[in-house]
Amino acid sequence: MPIIPHVDLKLLCHLGVKEEERATAQPVWIDLEIPTDAAKVAQKDDVSFAIDYARVVARVKELSQSRSFRLMETLADQIANRLLEDFGVPWVFVRIKKKALADLGYAAVELRRLAA
Repeated sequence: MPIIPHVDLKLLCHLGVKEEERATAQPVWIDLEIPTDAAKVAQKDDVSFAIDYARVVARVKELSQSRSFRLMETLADQIANRLLEDFGVPWVFVRIKKKALADLGYAAVELRRLAA
């Protein structure tokens, strides 16, 4: 099944194990993969059959800025659940990256979640 990738969505959120990490919003980069029925969308040529990118971004932004998170895993889990619920897709992939250590490009967590 074709996917719609959303790559390097940059958001500010309060994320970190230590309280001082969560005190100030910091950038995270979020990658998403959402399956789509590309043939149906292309045949209809109607945006109402497509995944609305703006709605995806708005949902992820709203969730990531709704509270502070200690772990990237928690944020990724909540994003995956929200996307499955809101878009009725069979699965989603979520990757969250953040700058964690001076000598490390980034730390990341990835998860693929199937709909119940």
